[in-house]
Amino acid sequence: MLAVRRHLDVTVNWDAIGAVGEIVGSLAVLVTLVYLAMQVRHFKQQTMITSYQHTISSLNEFADQVSSSESLAEIIARGRTSYTSLTPVERLRFDHIYLRLLNSVESWYLQVLQTTEAGPYRDEQLRNIRVVINKFCAFPGVSEFWCGWKLLYSIEIRKLIEDNVGVA
Repeated sequence: MLAVRRHLDVTVNWDAIGAVGEIVGSLAVLVTLVYLAMQVRHFKQQTMITSYQHTISSLNEFADQVSSSESLAEIIARGRTSYTSLTPVERLRFDHIYLRLLNSVESWYLQVLQTTEAGPYRDEQLRNIRVVINKFCAFPGVSEFWCGWKLLYSIEIRKLIEDNVGVA
């Protein structure tokens, strides 16, 4: 009888240890999941910041190019008034500077849609994109330019630009 009793005590102790082990294991999994969720959130925020900084850098490079070259600034100013009045070489420069600008705007737009959740930040960024489009593209010459290049862009970007500058 004593041997049976000792066997039962050992069995009960192992069952208790197993139960404690399961609880500790469950807590460890829970802590790990919370930690991973925090890391994913932090990584997502860092990715958004890096992407946004890249977009702003691209827009700043555009502004730097135009402001540091009087001849390019003159081409942009004349091209905004009438794209067709530019010489072939001037048109080439105008095309490339505006294609670079529109590529930056497209990148910014896609970054906002793909990496931000609906809410005030996303709304503000989309508003800022529309403002940039209006400030740089709402000119007769840019409309002329746009007609020849718009097929390079996705339907979403075309619609965004055309809705905000009134061109088709």
